[in-house]
Amino acid sequence: MDKNSKMANKNLRRAMMYAVDIDAVAKKFGNGLSWRANTLIPPVFKDVYDSKAAGFPYNMKKAKSLLIKPDIRSTVSGGLIQTARSWYPSWCHEQFIIY
Repeated sequence: MDKNSKMANKNLRRAMMYAVDIDAVAKKFGNGLSWRANTLIPPVFKDVYDSKAAGFPYNMKKAKSLLIKPDIRSTVSGGLIQTARSWYPSWCHEQFIIY
């Protein structure tokens, strides 16, 4: 991964994961055939699968808190929107801004 890319920022990637309601997406599009993965490694690989990993449950409050960290501001400096409360990446304007 390019260390200078926006996606190189761990907090940005984590915020994106917490901001997606994967359960709602699975319910709408999974036709009852999906299950919630907690890691990228599926349970079939028993030797390396971690069933205790929490994964990224939907948590908009946590996503917002990760986005207001100082390292996010410097990482996504070309596409920020300033609100009365904080800075948010422009791609998530509708999802994150509470008026």
